[in-house]
Amino acid sequence: MQYDYRVRDGQTLQDIATQKYGSEEQVFKIILANQSVCVNGIDTDLKGGDILKLDTAYIVVQYIVDYLILNKTIISTGNV
Repeated sequence: MQYDYRVRDGQTLQDIATQKYGSEEQVFKIILANQSVCVNGIDTDLKGGDILKLDTAYIVVQYIVDYLILNKTIISTGNV
């Protein structure tokens, strides 16, 4: 199921891939689905409020996603 995700301050593409798909390796799925936002590919600096198209079909480690949801944890390793 596809949905829009609003980027939080300080989140990187890798953060979002881990948060929403359970693996940093899924970062390229995000880049391919959001080429208009990810103009610099893996080096794209996201801004809080950017909207990304995500898809639940790309979740690869469900227990990580579930854990982060259950504990209301937002991964944010970038600069704020």
